[in-house]
Amino acid sequence: YYPANPDKSFVKRVIAEEGDTIKIEDGRVFVNNVPMADDFVPPEYAAIRNATAMIDVSPLYKYTVEGRDAGALLDRVVTHDIGRIEPGQALYTPWCDRHGKVRQDGTVFRLDGDRYLFNAAEPAIAWLHESSRGLAVEIADQSRALAALALQGPTSRDLLSSLAGSPDSI
Repeated sequence: YYPANPDKSFVKRVIAEEGDTIKIEDGRVFVNNVPMADDFVPPEYAAIRNATAMIDVSPLYKYTVEGRDAGALLDRVVTHDIGRIEPGQALYTPWCDRHGKVRQDGTVFRLDGDRYLFNAAEPAIAWLHESSRGLAVEIADQSRALAALALQGPTSRDLLSSLAGSPDSI
């Protein structure tokens, strides 16, 4: 993974105590020269929290929601104000039922004015259709049609910029 910055790491902020030394070497985290258990802080987790990791998220369920009431549907089912995200932006949010109980979570991408894509770990198409009653929306399951990679972590933008010149140019 891309080199980490231990001074800004998740381990330093949450796991280590004041005065501890933290080192990340070959994807492993060491606190006071003692390796953290691999099942506690695996390299992938350390990379996502401290550097950059690329993850194949193709197995996630992916749905498009479009139409004049697409934003209204998403405002019914997620906790964030969907109107605040601009086309080309994304946000991570819990999804709730009409009683406010969290059903699952996922990322919502605003593709353009009234067209959104969002993903989930569990199937949600029936629940989306049920939640869309009375709204002018079209919902489509794009799970088999779209592959996806996630580049995540605090250094991901810098890495992407070094490869592409600007994340906005991709």
